[in-house]
Amino acid sequence: MLYAIRQIFLKGGTIKDAIAYVVKQTGNMPTKSEGMKIINMYQDIQKDTAKIIQFPKDIITNPFKPFKK
Repeated sequence: MLYAIRQIFLKGGTIKDAIAYVVKQTGNMPTKSEGMKIINMYQDIQKDTAKIIQFPKDIITNPFKPFKK
């Protein structure tokens, strides 16, 4: 179940979405320890995605187009 919750966060989901998923799967609200795991996972993923740097699109060239000097 943690893998599925991680995928929710990677696709831009929120903690509320993850809790809704747990309720749908188990029929119960997550326990306090499960809730803390969900929150910690969300925070870890937010830290990791903040490190992504977008490469400038004007530097990328088409490898199939001849290079002009």
